[in-house]
Amino acid sequence: MARKAFFENYMDLCRHEGLKNLWQTELEKQNRDYSIAMKIPHYMKAAGLKNVSCRMNDRVTFLEPEQPDYRELLDSVIKADHWSDEKTDREIQEDIGYFMNHGMSRKEAEDYCRQMNGIVRYLKQHADSVSLTQTRGIMISYGWK
Repeated sequence: MARKAFFENYMDLCRHEGLKNLWQTELEKQNRDYSIAMKIPHYMKAAGLKNVSCRMNDRVTFLEPEQPDYRELLDSVIKADHWSDEKTDREIQEDIGYFMNHGMSRKEAEDYCRQMNGIVRYLKQHADSVSLTQTRGIMISYGWK
């Protein structure tokens, strides 16, 4: 019961005007709408699912050359983010087409591809001295019919 009260109060808080502005800013600036992630469990409940719940999973990777497993961690970040090789002109054009079909302007898609190739070049040139902090998050919602 305490969990239900928490989520009811949480949704009331989320409806506050300041957070709506934050959501709108996220949507406009980064094409992300975190409010949808918070609404999904409520939509699932409205669709008739029972025992609806959700959980958030965050992971932060901190990497610096002094770590004993530095090279292994760096290699895993490079592999996970597909930063092992620069993309060819053909691959870049395919990516630009994909991103444009998913709402990016040509300039945004070109800038993104250029940035990714820049990261690959930087990592190759500075593989022994890269320090980074990387965060990832995922929200999982589930329920039963």
